[in-house]
Amino acid sequence: MSPPPMNRFFLKTFGCQMNFAESARLKTWLVGSGFEETDDPEKADLLIFNSCGVRRSAEERLFGHIASLQRRKGPRLFCLAGCVANLRGEEIFRTHPFIDILCSGSRLSELPALYFEAKEKGRASALGEGLPSFVSSLPAAQGIFCPVSITKGCENYCSYCVVPYARGKLVSKPADDVAAEVRGMVERGIRSFLLLGQNVNEYGRDVKDSGGFPPLLGNIAAMEGVLRLSFLTSHPKDTGEDLFLVMARHGNINRYLHMPIQSASDGVLRRMNRRYTLGDYERTVASARLLVPDISIGTDIIVGFPGETSEDFDETLRFLDRMKFEDVFIFQYSERPGTAAARQFKDDVPPAEKQRRHELALSLQTRIMQRKKEESFGTTYEVLIERHAEKSAGHLIGRTLMGTAVLFPGNGSLGPGDLTTVTVTGVKKGYRYGEMRQEKPSPCPPSHQSVLERLSSRTKRGISGGGNE
Repeated sequence: MSPPPMNRFFLKTFGCQMNFAESARLKTWLVGSGFEETDDPEKADLLIFNSCGVRRSAEERLFGHIASLQRRKGPRLFCLAGCVANLRGEEIFRTHPFIDILCSGSRLSELPALYFEAKEKGRASALGEGLPSFVSSLPAAQGIFCPVSITKGCENYCSYCVVPYARGKLVSKPADDVAAEVRGMVERGIRSFLLLGQNVNEYGRDVKDSGGFPPLLGNIAAMEGVLRLSFLTSHPKDTGEDLFLVMARHGNINRYLHMPIQSASDGVLRRMNRRYTLGDYERTVASARLLVPDISIGTDIIVGFPGETSEDFDETLRFLDRMKFEDVFIFQYSERPGTAAARQFKDDVPPAEKQRRHELALSLQTRIMQRKKEESFGTTYEVLIERHAEKSAGHLIGRTLMGTAVLFPGNGSLGPGDLTTVTVTGVKKGYRYGEMRQEKPSPCPPSHQSVLERLSSRTKRGISGGGNE
């Protein structure tokens, strides 16, 4: 049954790329069921908050935002969707009685029906795992970029992380379904894709005789119309030469690897249940930089994990200075209910000390990034144009193969979805700023030619599938 046009929804997404990908599909389901989207919560009949429960601070901001709208709720229905809904369950109806609908991230396709149930009965919920695990409907095409989820869930059980409890066991989307989804989006004008999973390198581990993630990545990269292909996130214990060789073979795979280290202390890594050492991580980075010479690497750091000493933190600072990452996401540890860290360890680093460590790490990385930006001046990059700049008339915004955003003046002949080359000349409004060049982009960056010449011989000798040696 389709609702009348007056049923409008407002959707706000919190958290990670996976949440944004799920929200894009949720919009498709709602519009397909007769709902109408609005960007004004005052005009909505249904307000949906797609949540992320990975960090306590994010959960606090979420409930603060919902509470700020409570006084204007009126007859509108509030829906809490995603990880927080699944983690907290129906106790949310008691602690936050102004919420009418709860829906886990695995059951978002049920939201249209939940809306009508809540209108009739006052409340409705759909928690836990739903079937099917993946829904094939494609999101409405917007721009040239689209994220594609290839796995759900995680079974690594890092001691600080709620994802296994919020999203369940690892489930891999069939490779044929991933390919069909990408082909469908290419036909609709999408040119840039992001393959998403809590740990993409575990793709296929739950499927007998699966080839794993590197072959999937290579097959998608070889598809006509795919001009850029990236992926998130890579767990260090599962990342190795087989992935880097695929990246080197395909000139349209972004030269960017996001591989969280979390801490440079082996003792802290053991308590985190990360299952690699600092040495393992550094060897994996060395392999990546050897096989993909212009690769950029990003990482995550958690400061203030239980038992982290000043010496542990100092080692992490030295590690950041040594590795020169392209970007670093720095978080203060927050205890999450149900995790092993919450059960086993005392949260013994004072908040003020966590804040101090956060500021020191952030200051160091800011200086590193500034040097990297300055070193890029005068360098010419192949750039995929993503959109017109909203605040700089006549300018375009695109990304390099390393995933770096560049702002540059357009010439009227090129637009989103086109490839061009841009020489970086400075920094403007937070972006690298450049000038567009006329030369035709190379289909394979010259820096990779020597790598490609070595691939067949390395493959004959055999390659390692993981980062541990």
